Amino acid sequence: MYCSLRSIAAVLLVLIALPVSGTGQHGALVLHGKGESPEQLAELVDTLRRENVAVAVPEMPWSRRRLYDRSVPEADAEVDAAVAGLLAHDASRVYLIGTGLGASYAVRYASRPGVTGIVALAPDHAPESPRYVNIFANDVRRARELISTGRPQSIFEFFDLLWNNLRSRMTTSPRTFLSYFDSEGPMNMTRSVQALRKDVFVLWIVPTGGDPGARQYALDLYKQIPFNPASQLVDLQVDYSKALYASVRTIVEWMNNTVQYIHE
Repeated sequence: MYCSLRSIAAVLLVLIALPVSGTGQHGALVLHGKGESPEQLAELVDTLRRENVAVAVPEMPWSRRRLYDRSVPEADAEVDAAVAGLLAHDASRVYLIGTGLGASYAVRYASRPGVTGIVALAPDHAPESPRYVNIFANDVRRARELISTGRPQSIFEFFDLLWNNLRSRMTTSPRTFLSYFDSEGPMNMTRSVQALRKDVFVLWIVPTGGDPGARQYALDLYKQIPFNPASQLVDLQVDYSKALYASVRTIVEWMNNTVQYIHE
């Protein structure tokens, strides 16, 4: 009952949380960070819509309300539907714009066909990084044990890692937890970066604050991105809490600038 009710709730949330507006050739799928909500992206979303960009703002499984109610592969199906909605609204180019975990997820998803570019703002969720491996080693072990003993959908409690080293108690299933936090799982950022196609434009924005090691890890990951003349690294000298506000114009201008590199 626990899993079925959460699955039903997830479907309903996705159906009501996909407002798409604006028309034109650019389409943007904007993905919030962990423990956040689509409403926190309002300024960026409003700016994009004023620029005649079709925008979808889904509530992802890692929001403060959904609390990891779906695994990464299940999230893929939700994003597939959101991308299809953008294309149905006459968007011929699709950009994924993510913050925090949303940024890390966007990098992973962008290896799929049909993604023109990604904006990764504070892509700090990297389960293969030394920091994540150290913090979540015991949780990963517990989750694997539950799965190996035939309890993949039991209730699994852990303390999530938020920006600036804050922790938050979460409850999900062992299988879903591993899809986000296992270093060998689908959210491995190093593999995601290396799997990016050369024709995907990347705007990589790394703010200050938080854990210095995590920030350096994000900066180093950018060096592994396949070269593209439109890709850009922004070493942003503001904290994560102000990073989106400080980046709005940069994001819009960068998206418009990538048009010159598109050969349709």
